[in-house]
Amino acid sequence: MNAVDTNVYVYALDADEPVKQAKAVELFDRLVLQPADTVLVWQVAGEFLSQLRRWESKGKLTPDEVKATFRRFSAMFPL
Repeated sequence: MNAVDTNVYVYALDADEPVKQAKAVELFDRLVLQPADTVLVWQVAGEFLSQLRRWESKGKLTPDEVKATFRRFSAMFPL
């Protein structure tokens, strides 16, 4: 079973870190091919949502973008 760290979720969206972003996206691309082997840990989901809210407070994301992004990423793997 695999569990992905919060930082990987954050890097997948962080255009300020293009090298790390590319690696994170590549990892997700590989993991979604075998979704039964990967889970989203509750703590990671909470930490990821917290980071999205920080970006929202800085004006990097709108509230609707936060919701859509969290839904998209949380739907990738079972909690």
